[in-house]
Amino acid sequence: VPPSLGNIIPLQVLMLQSNELYGSIPGTLGDLTDLQWLDLSRNMLNGSIPDNLFNALDNLGVFLVFNNHITGTIPSNVSRLSNLTLFNVHNNSLEGNIPSFTASNASLTTLTLSFNVFTGTFPLFLFNTTALYFLNLNHNLLDGELPDLFSGSMALGVLNIGANLFEGPLPPSFCTVTSLSSVDLSYNRLNGPLLDCLGDLTNIKGFVFSETFFTGTIPQTVSKWQRLNSFIAINTMFYG
Repeated sequence: VPPSLGNIIPLQVLMLQSNELYGSIPGTLGDLTDLQWLDLSRNMLNGSIPDNLFNALDNLGVFLVFNNHITGTIPSNVSRLSNLTLFNVHNNSLEGNIPSFTASNASLTTLTLSFNVFTGTFPLFLFNTTALYFLNLNHNLLDGELPDLFSGSMALGVLNIGANLFEGPLPPSFCTVTSLSSVDLSYNRLNGPLLDCLGDLTNIKGFVFSETFFTGTIPQTVSKWQRLNSFIAINTMFYG
């Protein structure tokens, strides 16, 4: 990616996806103060995301760098992007804790961080988002219990936290997110009985919890899931 692109200050859309670009993301792209859409996905980029990249990108709405070889952490100043709607870094080698996206709590609709090596616990800032519909944390090293902070004010429709190290029971507040249509909890250490109140999630179309440690019986209340087309519970500890 030529660093000289950072000199084209009026640039609003930069789409270089699906090429054979290599090297690192130039920090000069952070000078494109009018930039709204940055797509560098499906290339061979490596190195880290420059620390200064998000310093002045106040208009950035879409950031796509999935399917590359990017390492390091997501710079903490991503938290200042107030117009961000879509952030996708799927299938890289990013690590460390997931930073807060605080300024975009009201705008962020899609957050895809899957197939990286992020560590830490379930990010608390997610409970303050009001527009987030699609959240994919699949295939990382996140651990700890899921906080009992879910609420009906969340717009979450798709939640994929599969293939992490989460443990403990599903919190009761999980049942309040009635917008949920697709849930993947598989390949975690989650345990305890499934909640009867899961029947309140009447928009569910897909529910996957294979390779977990949930026990007891499948709640009768799931009969309320009249839109369900995929229910997968392979190798669990259910009986009855």
